[in-house]
Amino acid sequence: MQKKELKTEYQDVELKLIDEPDGRIRLEIDSDEIASLAENISEVGQIQPIKLAKKNKRFEIVAGERRYIAIKSLEWDTIKAIIADMKPEQIALERASENLQRKDLSPIEEGATYADLAEKYNMSIRKIGDKFGHAASRIKRMIDLLALQPEIQKAIHNKQITLIVGEVLAQIDEPKERKKNLNYAIDNGCTREVAEGWVGDFRRSSLPGRSIVEQGVPLEPNITTQKIYQACEVCEDPVEIQAMKMLRICPGCYKIVIDNLKQGA
Repeated sequence: MQKKELKTEYQDVELKLIDEPDGRIRLEIDSDEIASLAENISEVGQIQPIKLAKKNKRFEIVAGERRYIAIKSLEWDTIKAIIADMKPEQIALERASENLQRKDLSPIEEGATYADLAEKYNMSIRKIGDKFGHAASRIKRMIDLLALQPEIQKAIHNKQITLIVGEVLAQIDEPKERKKNLNYAIDNGCTREVAEGWVGDFRRSSLPGRSIVEQGVPLEPNITTQKIYQACEVCEDPVEIQAMKMLRICPGCYKIVIDNLKQGA
């Protein structure tokens, strides 16, 4: 017996009745990509329908947002769509599934996708992981990215630094120092090991400048703190250690700088 071919039924829906996704997760949509898609649709027509959910007398996009934007840019009146009756959580899960399949999805967008499910639909990290085949630890890590400083998030999203480098640099809690290291990482590249070295340098350079009280150790009334001095490597004068400045240079350049400074002195 010959099997009947199953056909998906779709409708022509007026664009003016369609609402864009509620709480879009994508941080940006590539305009060149949309223009290319619009050109293709203009030439061959809309081959694949989008998916819509009923929303009172209107419709909400479940899947196919890029096609919707492309066709809207062509100023068409209608778009081919599959209409479905779906609950808000079902819509969110399907939209998230489509979003997570994108090749250009950034870690920040992935984290925002999971956070949206956790916050709006009270899904646990474990449940989200089960839905998309990931360990709960990965889901938590991606969501935690949203707590990083905005400039770190932006650099990760734009693929200017790797995820792990961003997580490490975020540990520098002094804004100017963090920005300086971030800019250097963006301009010159940076590995995890290098970033960890910067964080270590920052922490070490910060310690001498902190008083015992700031470190949480109470002072006795009649006890005074002892000042520690170290010789300057150029003029050899004693300098209080917390007033010393640090310059990050390689051993070869360090020797040249010291030799030249001593000769000049």
